[in-house]
Amino acid sequence: MITRWQQSPLVFIILFSLTVMGAGIWSSSILTQGDESDYIRSSQEMLSSGDLLTPTFRDEPRFTKPPLLYWMVVSSYRLFGVSLFSSRLPMVLCGVLTVLFVYRLGLLLFDRKAALMSALVTATAFGMVKFSKIVLMEVPLTLTMLMASFYFIRFYRDDHKHDLLVSFFFIGLSSLLKSPVYSAISVMVLLLFLLSVGGMGRIRGRESVLAVLLALLVAVPWYAAMIVLHGDAFIDFYYNEHYIKFLYVNHYLFRVWVGLLLYLLPWTFYFLFAVYRVVAQKLYRQWEYKFLLISIFVFLFVFLVPHQKGLYYAIPVVPYAGLLTGSALAGAFQPGKIWDGATAAVLCVIGAVLLGAIVLVDAQVLFSLASGLLILAVALVLLKQRGSKTVPFILYGLALIPFYVVILPSVNFPVIPEKEAKPIVNGRLLYSYGVSPLKFADALDRDIKEIIRPERLQQAIEKGGAVIMTRATFDGLSSGWLKQKVEIRLQWQRWRRRVPFSEAIDALMQRSPEAIQETVYLIMAREAVRE
Repeated sequence: MITRWQQSPLVFIILFSLTVMGAGIWSSSILTQGDESDYIRSSQEMLSSGDLLTPTFRDEPRFTKPPLLYWMVVSSYRLFGVSLFSSRLPMVLCGVLTVLFVYRLGLLLFDRKAALMSALVTATAFGMVKFSKIVLMEVPLTLTMLMASFYFIRFYRDDHKHDLLVSFFFIGLSSLLKSPVYSAISVMVLLLFLLSVGGMGRIRGRESVLAVLLALLVAVPWYAAMIVLHGDAFIDFYYNEHYIKFLYVNHYLFRVWVGLLLYLLPWTFYFLFAVYRVVAQKLYRQWEYKFLLISIFVFLFVFLVPHQKGLYYAIPVVPYAGLLTGSALAGAFQPGKIWDGATAAVLCVIGAVLLGAIVLVDAQVLFSLASGLLILAVALVLLKQRGSKTVPFILYGLALIPFYVVILPSVNFPVIPEKEAKPIVNGRLLYSYGVSPLKFADALDRDIKEIIRPERLQQAIEKGGAVIMTRATFDGLSSGWLKQKVEIRLQWQRWRRRVPFSEAIDALMQRSPEAIQETVYLIMAREAVRE
């Protein structure tokens, strides 16, 4: 049995990744983020209209992002029907494939042990687990850029000419997920790597020209079609979209770097140690480490330039950081290297505790962490036994599952407690006032009308409708009738959006999470008023 796992750990990697990344994707109470509802709505409109070229939002053209993400979701709808599960399923599959290609790239760069450890690091990195569950382009983009790297490294190492073509095919796909900027970043990484190893001569010839043409053939037709169909409207929007990002300051300078440290938890501290190890031991002279360091730092430095950048912009860097971390961990847990192994264990535990603190540690998390550490201890003991090289890594991965299963539903509070809300709003008109209705509509699988004017709010209540609003909005209502005649049927907590980083840190240090939370109400008229 052990020999079988040693020869083919791919089944374990796939099952483990599916377990961690796929848990809870059918629930609206887990890991909502940013504009997920917008992308789901656009995908559903594309499915309904049959127009696969022009993404729309509320039946208006939406040029914000290219269509590949929508195509993936629409394909899932056609196979499995329209649901939150089928919306998120392509993201989960992209996450699993990302972990799988981290393993395959690890085999090219290092050995089986380092490859397996790198896959486990990537599969359990906070950012990969989180964004593999939600409909955003970060994880699909990470996959395309990683596959471009994998096939290019195979071309560089084994001199298979067709691998260069495959690499540039995925570079072209990156332009259809978010922006041509990401294709440019991939090309920049590959060229700088070849310059650093004196390998520029490898890309001269017919194959290189064909590779570039293939990338253009993949990326250009959609942009050309948009110009033909929408003309100046598309050109002006796309120009302004990118121009504004470089012109107006929206986030502090090193936000993307902080994003990598956050989304690499619980491995962050050992990643920093791994970078130190590469420098101290001069491993950067080896081409394998040169490639990883160039991939990490080129991406991060490029995103120092735009002024508008979210923490999640760092997600495509996680696999390369995972490979660097995994190679160091594989070297630490060797017979006779007690201090190296102890250092790795301590730094990873610190990262796990910090991750738990971020999501408000409670007894469940502590119990889960303790059980995970117990399984990890068994794995470390087995590492000293001959003939069982893979089993400890399997146990090590299993040790992390209970930790993630417990904390992940708490990373973001639910949009709305759907089980409690559905019986309350059954058969009623449902409205939102002062908050966007999109995520609530997805959670409850029904239309929600948005109320803009206060007088419409009173009319909605009088007609027996239910209204979603924040407590701050409710407290600020000037109408005495509403406060006297309505009842709060349900209330729940959710994270406030766009909380300043310093304010979030203060709330964490002072153990007052309520400072960065807000209460949401579901209200309706009292029975006596309706009668």
